[in-house]
Parts: sequence; C-alpha cells; structure tokens
Amino acid sequence: MIATNFPLPSNRERVYEDCLPCRIISATGLMGAGGYMLFSSRFRNPASEFYREVKPSNIRFVHGSIKVVGAAMITFGILRAGDGIFWRQNTVTKTELRSSESSKDTH
Repeated sequence: MIATNFPLPSNRERVYEDCLPCRIISATGLMGAGGYMLFSSRFRNPASEFYREVKPSNIRFVHGSIKVVGAAMITFGILRAGDGIFWRQNTVTKTELRSSESSKDTH
C-alpha cells in the first residue's frame, strides 16, 4: 500500500550531482579539521591535559592515531578538492539530464 502511494524514483533520477560550493565546503572542512588534529599544540605534546585520561602505556598509540587521522583527513580534503576538476569530469548532473530528457521529448 505504501509503495503504491509513494513510488520509488527510477534509476534515471538517481544521478550523481556535485556542485562547486559543496566541494569547497567539504574540502575546507576536511583539511581544516585534519590540520587541527595534525598541527595543534593540544595534540602535539603527549603530556598535555588532553592525554590525562589515557593510560600511560597507551599514550603513544593515541598520539600516533590522532596524527594519522589528521593526515588522512588532509589527504581526503585534497582529493575532494580535486574531484571533478582533475578526475571524474564526465559525470552527468541533474540539470544536464533534465535538459537532455526535455530535448528528447520535443523531438
């Protein structure tokens, strides 16, 4: 009964769309958070108050994990910034799909 009232969209309508502002915001957020984790003085010194709750035997592991996650976030931010500019340039946006469908309907 629900499926008849709310039909699922066809596969044609599920198209990857990415806009420039979305790409800029996500890349900036990833690189900013990664830079904070990688270069912040709060995480740099294992004797800081951030590590008070951590067992002494695990401090090096936690410190290293924060650095790795920060570097990974910066890497993903750079990849996200280049997405659509340097690679994956042939994706079809919803606007292009609609215009191609409307031109097919008129012919």
